[in-house]
Amino acid sequence: LSDFTHTLAGVGGNIGAKKLYQISYPFSHQIKSLSQQNDWTWNEQNSQVLNEILVELEKICRGINSIEMAPDSINNKSSLSEDEIRIKIQELSHLIQENDTASIDYCSQLLHQFHFSNETHLVLESIQTYLNDFEFDLAFEELKKLA
Repeated sequence: LSDFTHTLAGVGGNIGAKKLYQISYPFSHQIKSLSQQNDWTWNEQNSQVLNEILVELEKICRGINSIEMAPDSINNKSSLSEDEIRIKIQELSHLIQENDTASIDYCSQLLHQFHFSNETHLVLESIQTYLNDFEFDLAFEELKKLA
């Protein structure tokens, strides 16, 4: 338990979770010190401290989940004009027709760097799946949906 709480204190310090650090660090040293003296026993106070640590961990996890579920708008994706989209799709089409593995990264970059309509985004995701499996013919057929 001493190592576990010490690790949590280190993680808290590294990610700026001050309260997690402030609770875990002294607790880990208390456990270690008392354990070395063979004088450490579990009690209600230890339960309360451990519960405080778990509450802080839950807050951190909720914060991480909110970032993962945030809308794409905060991901700094760029918008493209219709002509720019057409050019990007043509380039992807050329790479796919050539069975060029660069199409895998190119499609991924399109998905992560630019805003598209939901329909276009879904088609590009499907194309990406086919490309990841080196299914260039199927990817090309899917790409025809965007024509």
